Amino acid sequence: MCTTFPAIQVAQANELLQGPGNTDLPLVFVGDFNSNADGSSTPTYGNLIAAGFADVWNIAGSGSGFTCCQADDLLNPISSLSSRIDLVLFRGDFDVIDVDIVGEDPDDRTPSGLWPSDHAGVMATLQFRH
Repeated sequence: MCTTFPAIQVAQANELLQGPGNTDLPLVFVGDFNSNADGSSTPTYGNLIAAGFADVWNIAGSGSGFTCCQADDLLNPISSLSSRIDLVLFRGDFDVIDVDIVGEDPDDRTPSGLWPSDHAGVMATLQFRH
């Protein structure tokens, strides 16, 4: 999703809701939504929640859950993650078993000091209730 042009980013999320999200089936969306979970950047996060999606981090996460962003060269010595835009959202009969942020710990850096990515990852375990 696009951060340079907020209107395009919002339109992309709306397309997601009108396409694959337009179902009564249980559904999980995972990705970099480029919309702060605190609602401070674009209305996308709020639109997804208003469409009935639940945020795994709000259910089982601990701490800030920040996933973005390390320096472009990945060499910043101290983590600069300061926003939560990488999300696991679901709608339907799921139980949230666990959620964790990965790649945010200084011990995750390579021997040469690179962070694994400019974003930390969100790892979630969901169990479908059938």
